[in-house]
Amino acid sequence: MRRILSISLVILVLTVMVLFGIGKTLSFDQDFAHVLYDRDGHIINASVAADEQWRMHCEETMPEKLKEAVLLFEDAYFPYHLGVNPVSIAKAVRDNYKAGHIVRGGSTLTMQVARIQQGNQSRNYKQKIKEILISFALELAYTKEEILAMYGQYAPFGGNVVGFCSASWKYFQKPADQLSWSEIASIAVLPNAPGKIFPGQDQAGFLKKRNFLLYKLHYEGHFDELSLKLALKEPLPDRFILFAQLAPHLHQHLKATGSFNERSAIQES
Repeated sequence: MRRILSISLVILVLTVMVLFGIGKTLSFDQDFAHVLYDRDGHIINASVAADEQWRMHCEETMPEKLKEAVLLFEDAYFPYHLGVNPVSIAKAVRDNYKAGHIVRGGSTLTMQVARIQQGNQSRNYKQKIKEILISFALELAYTKEEILAMYGQYAPFGGNVVGFCSASWKYFQKPADQLSWSEIASIAVLPNAPGKIFPGQDQAGFLKKRNFLLYKLHYEGHFDELSLKLALKEPLPDRFILFAQLAPHLHQHLKATGSFNERSAIQES
């Protein structure tokens, strides 16, 4: 018995070491958009990444309000699990078996990061197992804050908008730390079904999700009833905002230098 326990411990340690090593080697091979700001922080020129995605490089950390909204909507147990929520997985297996096809993923936020890192492969049980293993690797190699930052940078937010920074600017024309609770909720629900619901696409479904999250945030004590009523009345974004193109020559220089974000001395008129 002692020998079996010793062998099991060695296998466990080796497994942890291998997963840790895998986690540290994982990378996101994705280019970023080139964005030029004026001296007050307004965007005066911008161009998409090489793959035609609005994937702005987020230099700021995700605001606390957005973290709270994302976790409440996507993965309330994120601070406590090790990459996989067994209860969610069990429910997904049950529902998928009953339906005869995949109707529920059961993914944690970490598993969503793993899926993004793998290039959003087709959903099947083999791929799900692979994502689970990568999730364990991520949890071993990085802190919760680092994993959440990966999600904030690389999650899809509708159409060709990637990352919370891009979503904040493309839908509300301002940085994420200036968003209202209604705007925060609008952004937080988008990665759940980015190909189906986003500004200008299924506004009814979009409104239902945003309001659902606002009610949850209110129930959890993030704001009072009056704030909830006001937030519910705020209009949803219904389009992608087109960025200004006020300094094309300076912007071309920015792209030539390989820099993704640059602050200029120009002031937007």
